[in-house]
Amino acid sequence: MKIIYGIATLAIVMTLTISTMSDGPRPGKKEFGGVRTVVLTAKDMKFNMSNPTIAVAPGEIVRIVIRNEDPGMKHDLLIPQLQLRTPVLEFGDEAVLQFRAPKTGSLEYLCSFHPVSMRGLLEVTDFQPVASASP
Repeated sequence: MKIIYGIATLAIVMTLTISTMSDGPRPGKKEFGGVRTVVLTAKDMKFNMSNPTIAVAPGEIVRIVIRNEDPGMKHDLLIPQLQLRTPVLEFGDEAVLQFRAPKTGSLEYLCSFHPVSMRGLLEVTDFQPVASASP
């Protein structure tokens, strides 16, 4: 029974890994209507533990959801080049920024309370992920 359970678990992990890899470097989920949703969790003085680079296409509608999961800490999210800013988020709060990606280029995002440790890039690029091969 343990062998079957191990094989089933491995198959699930491989499926999740392959489906994640086929999306290319564009984190986020593409929803109906062409909106890309990216969730950033503020925790341990980082966004998503690594301050990821977020890649989007020019003109794409981007919806960034930020969640504060850092007890006792205040956070926010700014994209200065687009003049976008969330309200201050207390522990457990969530906010959304939605915008249309500009022409190609790099935009910085950051937390104004912790700008040294909580900052990342939003890369606007024409890159198109390669379609995954059929099994």
